[in-house]
Amino acid sequence: MTDRVLVPVANGKVLALTLESYQEALKLGAELIPYEQHNAPQTGPELLTADDMAARSKVPASWWLEAAKSGRVPSTENLRHD
Repeated sequence: MTDRVLVPVANGKVLALTLESYQEALKLGAELIPYEQHNAPQTGPELLTADDMAARSKVPASWWLEAAKSGRVPSTENLRHD
């Protein structure tokens, strides 16, 4: 058993904080970012069409379609059921 709170962070590193330090860090974090923002629903990544990507990147939609088909950019196929 340890008297530390272990907090995983980027690159596989871990913070080891005393309980007091952990509670103080939570308090300071809540002052910077209100708790309501932490409870926002997690919607996942935004899905964009080739036209959306073209508008955002100024690269033609046809390039995005071909890149998706060839696997050069991640993509998903969404089917409509009308």
